[in-house]
Amino acid sequence: MKKIILLLTTVLLAACSVVPESKVAGKVDLDNLQPLPTPERYDAVPLRVAVAAVISPKGTVES
Repeated sequence: MKKIILLLTTVLLAACSVVPESKVAGKVDLDNLQPLPTPERYDAVPLRVAVAAVISPKGTVES
């Protein structure tokens, strides 16, 4: 019984301890949106790929 009380006290003290402040890396303001800068010219032609997920009725019936 003493072990359970000691365990509960330890868990309670650990759960109620002060959490250190985290360092904020930046701030996002969604009311003040600005466009991203676009480069004038690319060094290499960018490769653009589109991916689409398709569910076929045949595959759905078989599974």
